[in-house]
Amino acid sequence: MNSTFSRFQVIGRPLLLGLAGVLFSFAVLRKTPVEQVKDYYSSHLRQLHSALTHFQEVTYQADTTALRAQFAACRTEYKQLEFAVEYYYPHAASRINGAALPETEPGEPGEVIPPTGFQVLEEFVYAAPDSRTNRDLIHQELDNLLYQVRHLEQQAPT
Repeated sequence: MNSTFSRFQVIGRPLLLGLAGVLFSFAVLRKTPVEQVKDYYSSHLRQLHSALTHFQEVTYQADTTALRAQFAACRTEYKQLEFAVEYYYPHAASRINGAALPETEPGEPGEVIPPTGFQVLEEFVYAAPDSRTNRDLIHQELDNLLYQVRHLEQQAPT
């Protein structure tokens, strides 16, 4: 009986200690939910910035089909972030994907704020006559979107 117990001490203890160490290391290496959300948000924000920048670079060279594909890719990437932007940055969300309608402030009813964002960009991308003026408007609207994305990047949690 003593030999069985001593064999357990020789084999079992190191085995149990090793197993406990492995299990503990998995618990320590896992990111917290807050870290996971921050990583998700930062990653998709960078991807959106990259997609918008690429869209802007090809605005004048791409054909209509390619422009529409770039627009769809950018909007899809924004949809990955929309829940967080709407919740934490509602003003930026309305500038990025708000209705394509002019706005006014209650305190300044005479001052009209022009619409910006993906819905305005969509009108330009899917406009019937494709012209240089239309491409200029697409480029300008992409500037507006990139400004909003850079603003979000500056406010991103660290």
